[in-house]
Parts: sequence; structure tokens; C-alpha cells
Amino acid sequence: MLAFLTLLIPAVITLATVRPSASAGAADTALGYTWSLSLWIVPALAAGTALALRRRDRLPLGPFTRTVALLFSLGMLLDIAFGNLFFTFKNHAAMLGVFFWGYEFESGAFHQNVPIEEVGFYLFGIAANVLMYLWADRVWLAAYHRPLAPAPAQRARLSWRVGLVCVVVIAIIVGLTTLNDPARFPGYFIYLTGVAFIPASMLLPDVLPHVNWRAFGMTLVTVFLISLLWEATVAFPNGWWGYRDEMMLGVYIAAWNNLPLEEPFLWLLVTYTSVLVFEAHRVNAHASAPAATRVLEEPRMPGFVREVQAAHPAT
Repeated sequence: MLAFLTLLIPAVITLATVRPSASAGAADTALGYTWSLSLWIVPALAAGTALALRRRDRLPLGPFTRTVALLFSLGMLLDIAFGNLFFTFKNHAAMLGVFFWGYEFESGAFHQNVPIEEVGFYLFGIAANVLMYLWADRVWLAAYHRPLAPAPAQRARLSWRVGLVCVVVIAIIVGLTTLNDPARFPGYFIYLTGVAFIPASMLLPDVLPHVNWRAFGMTLVTVFLISLLWEATVAFPNGWWGYRDEMMLGVYIAAWNNLPLEEPFLWLLVTYTSVLVFEAHRVNAHASAPAATRVLEEPRMPGFVREVQAAHPAT
């Protein structure tokens, strides 16, 4: 019930920001973008508090902090360096009215026109992804947690073979896009794959055995549904942000107000990258720790779970 309310309350708050307007076909969404950040803040606070209160397990705060810091930096780099190239922010009434600097390629200068809400999105969105995964891994689906053995472990490394395969596939997609429409350059897709998808995929061979894939699946579906409500239902139709057509792949979803395909891909990519990067940091922190401090990260499970595992060791 608590998990349900954690998602329901910010959803109601976000939907309540949309009110009919006197103008035909328009809607009033005063501070809509600002209030909608509760969709990420509330789950992050709820999962973080629940994990902090669990004294039985040693939570990996170091890997969590490093993961959020790294991915938050990549998000801010996207807005500062390419935000004005890929996005538009036309509905200023939906924002606080505080803006930070973003580079504008047309003028070759920085302009203070990127809303401060973008900082909240990257910070709380990434934190919510990792914390929801951690909560599912340590609490809801703890029976499938993958503990790190106390013996010396190998650090997670990048697989250049996987990276090469990803680069080839993405180059083909980009090439087909530009051949079909020479005026189009899918820069947004290139950035997402170049800084998030490819590096995370290169970690996959070493991180694969350590991921709680059931917790990953639960987090992926939850984040996808939140994003569907947030962007496809409210934000994009009301102009809280938009996309420059010439920088997209050119594939749009008509049922979602012609939302670019890159956005559903991003909804999945955030969880995929967050979880793999977090698990890589967890493995590396464990491998670099002194032998005396390496402990089995097995959470305490309910009695019925232990009984099931005892009866079915392969579960």
C-alpha cells in the first residue's frame, strides 16, 4: 500500500497542475514542470528512507553516490552543451522562471535559457532509478539478491568487443537516417547512445552475474510507466519541453502527440544505464576493499523465503 501511495500521490499532484483554459485547445499548467518533479522526488525519498532504516544490511552508499554523480554530470553536460540544439522550452509558465546557461550553436554563445527544473530532473530521476532498484533488490525481491563473495573479486572492466558491435549498429542506424533525409542529423540519439548506452553495454559482461534482474525488471517497468504519465501524457503535449525535429531520428509515435522515438528509448535507457553503472561501482568497491572488510552482502530474508531456498537451492 505504501509503495502504491508513493506513486499515486505525485501522479495526482502532477495531473492536478493541468487545468482547462479559456483559450480553445489550450491548457493552463502553471508550475506544472516544477510540481511534476514530485514524480521522482517522492519515490526517491520513500525508497531512500526505507533503505536507511534497514540496519540489518550494509547499504552501498559509495557506489550509489558515484553512480548518481556520474550520470547527473552527463545529464547536465547534455543540457549545457547541447540543450539548445536538441530541445525547446517554450512554456515558461510551467516553470519557476529560473534559468541557467546553455550553449547556442547559432549564435556561438551561451544563453541563460535552460530551466532550473532540468537540474531536478537529472538529479532526482537518476537517484529514484537507483534507489528503486536497491529497494527492490534488498526488500521486495531480496530472495534474488546477488551477494558479493568475501573472496577477492575482479574489477568490472569495459568490453571493447561489445562496444565495437554497438558502434557498428548505431552507425548503421545513423547512416540510414541521414540517407533517407540529408537535412536531418540524429544528434540526440548519438549523444544518448554514445555517453550512456554504449559504455553501459561495455560493462555488461562483467556486471551480468551481479545484477538482480527481477529487481531490474520491476524498476524498468515502474520508471517506464512514470515516464509515460509524465512526458507522453502531460509534459510534451503542454509544451513543458519539446524537440528540434532536424536533430531527431525522424520516427514519431502518433498516439503520443508525435513524441520522438528517442524519448521512450531514454525511459528504458535511464534504468538500464543506472543499474549497470551502479553494479559496476559496487563490484569495484568490493574488489578494492581490504580483505578484512569484505563481507558477504546477504540481506536477511523472511523465514518463508529461507525455507523456500532451503527446499529449492537452485531458486
